[in-house]
Amino acid sequence: GGVDRKVLALAALLTAMSAFAEEDSPRVPLSVARANARGNDKVTEGQFEEAVELYRGEALRLPENGILQRNLAGALARAGLGEEALASYGQAIRFAGSREEQARVYFDLANTLALGGQYEPALQQYTRALLLNPADMDIKHNMEFLQRLMQDQEQQEQQQEGQDQVQE
Repeated sequence: GGVDRKVLALAALLTAMSAFAEEDSPRVPLSVARANARGNDKVTEGQFEEAVELYRGEALRLPENGILQRNLAGALARAGLGEEALASYGQAIRFAGSREEQARVYFDLANTLALGGQYEPALQQYTRALLLNPADMDIKHNMEFLQRLMQDQEQQEQQQEGQDQVQE
């Protein structure tokens, strides 16, 4: 019914997670920037496992690079490796270069949690993202969408409980 349609809408909305970041900082070795770009290409092609390997190799060499960590986390999430993705999001948050970058990591983490059905933790991460970047409309939009979805789901559960009691 209604929740199934909303879950599909949530999936469509959230799978457009923030774009995979480009690495063009002069402090980053060229090999890392190239591997990051190749990883981004693999993501665009839907080859998430290959992207994971490219990002992971460079993230091991340069673990303090927040952009590589964020891209690795996103590729892991899209490859269905949720637990590993959560760990990489933690690293990405730790090494994010700015408040805006931190907000994008929290946003991506929230999207990953929401897609996994973990709505309460997702809402907490959207809140963190919004505190860091209150002007970001994507964060506001996804947060409001998730809140509506959670309210609708709660109402349906209450209606179902009422019907179950009537049938007893």
